[in-house]
Amino acid sequence: MGNLAVSDNIGFSFHISAQRAGDGNDSWAKQDRRTDNSTISVAQLVGGTNTSTANQIDDTDDSSITVTQLGAGNTSDALQKETTTGIMSVHQGGSDNISYAKQKDGSYNVISVVQAGDGNNSYARQRNTDDSNIYVNQTVSGGGNMANTQQDDSGTSTATITQSGFDNISWSYQEGTDNYASVNQSGDENFSTIGQYGDSHIASVTQSGSFNNSDVAQTGFDNAAYINQTTASSVSTVTQSGSTNIAYVTQ
Repeated sequence: MGNLAVSDNIGFSFHISAQRAGDGNDSWAKQDRRTDNSTISVAQLVGGTNTSTANQIDDTDDSSITVTQLGAGNTSDALQKETTTGIMSVHQGGSDNISYAKQKDGSYNVISVVQAGDGNNSYARQRNTDDSNIYVNQTVSGGGNMANTQQDDSGTSTATITQSGFDNISWSYQEGTDNYASVNQSGDENFSTIGQYGDSHIASVTQSGSFNNSDVAQTGFDNAAYINQTTASSVSTVTQSGSTNIAYVTQ
């Protein structure tokens, strides 16, 4: 209970593995300055209110961060900066967990966040990362889940958010070229807003349940929006400016 693990590496091909059991544990891992082909693996499997901070910065190519937290009230903060072919995977099982996943100034990177339980929050952002993808999956019947996904100045980027349960909220923002965003929410009182600025955007939102609301705003050309909301009390607002825009809304 209340343990602290700290690791800081500089160089090539380092591997950090931290595993703690209990409540209130803190894990801080950092790989800096061309730590290529390196990995950070954090496993907090028993207990709650644990904290994990994992950073890979400055030319950490072909590297990965894996965080697994089981329990309630855990927080994960992961950052990859100036990374090419970086993989970030966060798995939180339990309730009231928070995940911050950030990738900046890189290319061919992937963020994958899986949260199972109630009241979990996910914040994922890729900035100045070309050919990168964000996948967020909040599943298991529950409530109060929220996903916030942002991609800034990203080319050929993909954002996929899947939430099952009720009281889910998803906000996705993409700015760049050839962006694709897909949100699938099933349950009650779901809310989704997608804003894409640039060209060649496609946004597909599918919500099933009651009191669903979807707002899609796209500016540029070659934009397409497909929204499918079933049951009553669903509201959809689509605004597209530019050329060759297509919108299909079924409620």
